[in-house]
Amino acid sequence: EECCFEKCNMCQFGILDVKASVDMDDGSSVSCVALDQSFSRNAIVEGSQECSAAKNEYAEECCFQIPDDPCRLCSGGAQVSVDGTVDFYGDRMTCGEVGNMLSISEEATSDSCASTRQDFSDQCCFDSCSICPDGYNLNWEVNVEYNRANIACGEFDQIIRANAVQKNTQECGSLQSTYSSACCYNYATAGGGLSPTTTLATITTTGYLSTNLDTSDLSPSQKNDAMEVFENLIKSTLQSQGVLPNDAKVTVVDIDDNGVVAYEIEMQVNDSSIAETARPLQTVSAPLREDTSSLEEVASTAMAEID
Repeated sequence: EECCFEKCNMCQFGILDVKASVDMDDGSSVSCVALDQSFSRNAIVEGSQECSAAKNEYAEECCFQIPDDPCRLCSGGAQVSVDGTVDFYGDRMTCGEVGNMLSISEEATSDSCASTRQDFSDQCCFDSCSICPDGYNLNWEVNVEYNRANIACGEFDQIIRANAVQKNTQECGSLQSTYSSACCYNYATAGGGLSPTTTLATITTTGYLSTNLDTSDLSPSQKNDAMEVFENLIKSTLQSQGVLPNDAKVTVVDIDDNGVVAYEIEMQVNDSSIAETARPLQTVSAPLREDTSSLEEVASTAMAEID
């Protein structure tokens, strides 16, 4: 007990902004992360006068609340051009960074969300290419040859989206002309012109996110809280990019001893043909690539909140 203390938690009711900085009394500028770390180094105890003074002075600039209805930079099913860069009010940022920042800090109904969309959606958003033309359905289970390998049409479609191939481009048209006949069908023309009753099929995908989280000192309750933090941030981040439906469910199933977060995404697909043959997919390339900058920010944001 003599060696331990409860560190001052500047963001007691919010999340630490890992990119924000504050001006100190001596005129220097300090990142909010460094300021928060100084509470451990200087043994600033939760509930102390020094802790309360720091919260009053810096919490507003260093902390934010995860919105209930996150702002999405791109609306109407459009995707974020993750690697595209813009002049974000004086700072050079990628569109992915802008979209992620909005999703974890702004409500969809806020004035800031509306103004940012207006200023940057033309530069950052695009309609992604799909193997199937409008009005046609994707047959997830059919295999096609791509780059000398057999791949399911459903996974192939996600790879195209992950590679930011834009709709109505020459590249998109070439892919559709090559693969749509094998991968796509139309209810109105399938089965002798009869339209079958539509059913919902559940598609489950899995993903992994590497973090520096040390779970050895966490109680079961603290570990569950950490898993919930990751669930919320993964879902809001992927939805902000337009790669995750609103009704999709994200579940963190484990955080192992090495800090690797294992999570599942469950989606309902409006396709009766899938209902008979659907099987869990091991990986869907587009939303589950752990090396994307957006999911790296999920890791750092979650770590700041958990600490």
